[in-house]
Amino acid sequence: MLGRLSTYTSLGCRKQTVLDIKAKHSRKLVRSRAAPESAPEPAGKPPHSLSARSPDGLFPAIDADFMQQAAQAQPRLVPAPPDEEAASSDYESGEEAEAFAAALEEARAGREAASETNAPRQVALRGEAAGMGAMPPDLAMATSAGWAWALVILGALKLGRQSAQNLALEYGHLEREMVLGWKADRKLWQRKQERDRRLAHERAMEATRRMESARLRQIEQEKVTAERSKVEAARAAAEERKVKAERERYAAKEAELKADLDRRVETERKVIEERRAQARAEAEARRREAEEQKARLAAELKAKEQAELEERERIRKEKEAARQRLKSLEQTFALRLEPTIAISRPPKGTMTEDRVPKEAGVQLQATTGSAMGGTGQPCMRAFTDVKAAMDGLLSLAGASAAAATADYASQARVQAMTGQGPLEVMDDAEMSHWMRFAACRAAAAAEAAGAPTVAGFKARPREAEASCQVRTEWGVLPETEEQRRSHVLNKAIAEIESGEEDWSISPPLADMQSEDATAIVQGMPSGARVPAHVAEALTLAHLLDKMWAQRPSKQMEASPWYQRASHLVRSELAHLTSGAPKDSLQLTAQLLLSVVGPDHHVVKVMEDLAEANLSAATRSAREQRRRLQEAEIAARLLEEEWPAEAEITAARIKEREAAVPVPERVWSLRNVAGTLSLGGPAERRRARHFLEQAVRLKEAWLENPEHPGTLPELDALRVVLEKEPEWAADASSIAERQLKTCSNVASRFIRTGDAASGVILLEAAVRQFEETLGLRHPGITALSRRAEDLLSTLDATERQQISQKRQQLGLLQSVISAFAEEPEVYKTAGARTKAEQWDEGGIAPLLPLH
Repeated sequence: MLGRLSTYTSLGCRKQTVLDIKAKHSRKLVRSRAAPESAPEPAGKPPHSLSARSPDGLFPAIDADFMQQAAQAQPRLVPAPPDEEAASSDYESGEEAEAFAAALEEARAGREAASETNAPRQVALRGEAAGMGAMPPDLAMATSAGWAWALVILGALKLGRQSAQNLALEYGHLEREMVLGWKADRKLWQRKQERDRRLAHERAMEATRRMESARLRQIEQEKVTAERSKVEAARAAAEERKVKAERERYAAKEAELKADLDRRVETERKVIEERRAQARAEAEARRREAEEQKARLAAELKAKEQAELEERERIRKEKEAARQRLKSLEQTFALRLEPTIAISRPPKGTMTEDRVPKEAGVQLQATTGSAMGGTGQPCMRAFTDVKAAMDGLLSLAGASAAAATADYASQARVQAMTGQGPLEVMDDAEMSHWMRFAACRAAAAAEAAGAPTVAGFKARPREAEASCQVRTEWGVLPETEEQRRSHVLNKAIAEIESGEEDWSISPPLADMQSEDATAIVQGMPSGARVPAHVAEALTLAHLLDKMWAQRPSKQMEASPWYQRASHLVRSELAHLTSGAPKDSLQLTAQLLLSVVGPDHHVVKVMEDLAEANLSAATRSAREQRRRLQEAEIAARLLEEEWPAEAEITAARIKEREAAVPVPERVWSLRNVAGTLSLGGPAERRRARHFLEQAVRLKEAWLENPEHPGTLPELDALRVVLEKEPEWAADASSIAERQLKTCSNVASRFIRTGDAASGVILLEAAVRQFEETLGLRHPGITALSRRAEDLLSTLDATERQQISQKRQQLGLLQSVISAFAEEPEVYKTAGARTKAEQWDEGGIAPLLPLH
């Protein structure tokens, strides 16, 4: 028993599972030696035999059933023997079994403690303990023999380990014990086979029963499925028949509708073709009618034009024939004038004849001679420079020619006393008209001849002169002819006195004006040009002189008939000069002033018309000269009165400022203020003062506080005001002015047909000033609504352009910068100011914003 216990105990401490199993079977083989050798072999082959070996031939192969049995025994540490017979066959006596059980219980307790760390060892121990039977409970509960059993176990452990080591080295011993073990387990194997066959039979019967039940259920299910298939097939067939019938009805209806639609389309096509044919026929008829009408109108127009041309030609021929006839009846007089223009340096200390005399740098002398008056008296005038001399050349030549014609008229009056000369056939008014006519022609010829000489004096400052000759003929009809000038004027005066004329001259007087306008340019020297409307003005002056000569004794020009004549003259001159270019009437007024005289009504009217005809630049330059002259006069008066030094300094500063053009002064003030605004509060106050002064100057120069030309100065002032919190109200006021001015500029864009630019400008102004004024400001709200209304009237392309422009920065600043005036030194010669360009009515100096 101790050997067997030692052997079993040693198995729990070793890892060689196969050797443990071999040792178990060897012990069983030793125990079976006492059995009779003639025991009958059980039916069937035992689970193990020596013939069944492993591939290497050393150990028998382990049967699958044996391995299954060992696997089923794993959950139990010490499985009970299958029956009492097996237990009795394993142990020779009950005392031996009880001792073995007690030792086994002690070993199992140790094994269970080590089972957590060595699970594979527990599996091997469970397999070996399967055939040892249950441990007696009395031995497990005994405490008095505990120490004795412990000593027995320790000795058994030592002996078992030594025996196991010895037996492990003897292969024949191991093989014999394995064969003995197999014989002892034969009965167990037979019972297991029987149990397996019984279980297999029961399982087969259960499987057969289940298969039959499943077969019956499958048959029943197939019957149900067949019935359902029949019903579903019948339903599907009925549904298919229904769908087919519905499809046939739908196809029939579609065919009917298509046929009806085709008929309608064909009918509509025929109707459209008929209408088109009819429309083409009507259009062709209208075209032919229009062509016929056009041809007829063209023929009528051509015939009318031809008739008018023939009529004009007939009238011209009649007038030419009448003129030739009258020419043959005229008594012709001729006056030849020889004007001479000389230029030289004036004597030192020579002063000009302006309101503020200055030292002269150029001196002009005009002399006009005639056959009866001789060389004439020279007219001299000093000028500051060559440019001023060029401007005064025509006036000086006119004065010289007027003096020469006055001498000729005086000689003619002396001749009339002897019954000779032109005054025998014409009156004093017609004589004066002829003299003025000749003087204007001579003055124009003198200007053309002397201009190159005067212009060349700047390059070569030395004495030079230029002269020319002008012959002016005058014809007088006999008293018996109605076309005689005096008769035509008397008839016009009679109509004016009667009040029959409605502020228009009579046709004969208009013909007289036309003849004078033609005659004044005939026979002029090459390059000579008489200023526009001089001849018509001289004819009207002749009419007024004639009326003045016929006035009642001691009656002045306040009489109603003279007033009507004055209004007629003004109306006629205004009508004649209505389409004159800017600044083109200045020479006309100068020539009439020098020839006719400053007191004549025609000269006054022409001066007024010339003043109205001035361009903005010329008016500004004239105003600048006037202010400069006034400043010089004031300075001289101050010097004469010995004023204080401060007053003199202030006057001189004001004088210097007045001498600088307004755009340059504003430009300099704006630049200085821009530099000062970068400093502290004191510098910003000075910048504000300068910018407010610039705004006042610009407004006075433009004569309109809402002119877009004030935008650059207003914008600079607003930027400075926004830098100081206490100036916020003033900044808002300036922003409101800018907003209104931008609205006016947008209106100009809209009036010129560029609504897209107007919308862009309005939106830019709203974005710029909404931060200063606030979104709820009435001006911001009004401009936003106006921009939206205009935007809704634009097409998709223009709206796309506006959408792209919204993203552009500095759009409003570019509009403001476009109105900034440049100093004269930066401008191209003759270039107009931005204000002049805007006043013409277009969008210049701006460009379209899209």
